[in-house]
Amino acid sequence: MAALWMTSGAWACDPKKLGEIQTSIASAPNDDLRRKKLMSSLNDACTFPVPVAEALRAIPSVSLPDGFKLEVTAARKASSEWNAACTGGSMALERAIAARGPSRRDALWGPCDLQRYRFVDSNELASAQGYVFLSILVARHFDDQGVEDRVGVPLLRTLVGAGESAAPAPTSSGYWAAARDSASAAANLPWNGLTQVKAAELLDLCRQASSRPPAERIANKKVEFDVCAQAGRAIDGAALQTAPYSLSLQGQTVNAGYYAAALLANGDDLLIATCADEEIRGAVQWLVTQIRKGFLPAVP
Repeated sequence: MAALWMTSGAWACDPKKLGEIQTSIASAPNDDLRRKKLMSSLNDACTFPVPVAEALRAIPSVSLPDGFKLEVTAARKASSEWNAACTGGSMALERAIAARGPSRRDALWGPCDLQRYRFVDSNELASAQGYVFLSILVARHFDDQGVEDRVGVPLLRTLVGAGESAAPAPTSSGYWAAARDSASAAANLPWNGLTQVKAAELLDLCRQASSRPPAERIANKKVEFDVCAQAGRAIDGAALQTAPYSLSLQGQTVNAGYYAAALLANGDDLLIATCADEEIRGAVQWLVTQIRKGFLPAVP
């Protein structure tokens, strides 16, 4: 996985051994046994922080409820690693510990900016049957060590309990239709109907657009602008002032959704001119002006 953090190498991973683990666990007859076999082997391939290593070593021999308690203990003890792995920090962790299913997903997906790890989507996280907190810590560790997706993603999916293969990427038409529909629905929500869950959904769609082929983005520029702008409105409405909803850029703190919309509008003034929402127009235009004056970066 592409490195998000670079360290001195104190917590190294051996890519060859990780590959061997991937091969060896494939023979296990079910997800639970694959997960136990994986956790029993990971410490041989990577040098994890002590709380994480201890949890990986102990969990395979205990029941699922006791395993949950052990991974929670590990996440709390490895506080600095958790804070690096999850931008929402201990607050997101404690909320997620007290939740299950979709509520746990909502406590983690947006607040921890989990889409950056690329091994699970928000729907899969809501129904995950494995060790969510450990998977986040291990995902951060893999990114830190530059473990390639082809090796790291299958292992992380086994650990979190999301199945063997990543969910297929949405088709071109499917993604843009979802983005358009979500932006349209959000535009009709009253100010007090803008929640963190809605902001996370819209910001996720906004960020997915950047990975679409250039020809698609050109053809659907207005859709991308709308979903990013509506993400900005939802972020404002829900009063979200921490990452990933708020960005610190060149000494300024900016709304992530509005900034993404401003990057698009910086190259096409018609995007702002055709925006019906006066508040969005004002917010995005101000950021475009900051970009053009050099006070904000013109590339993400």
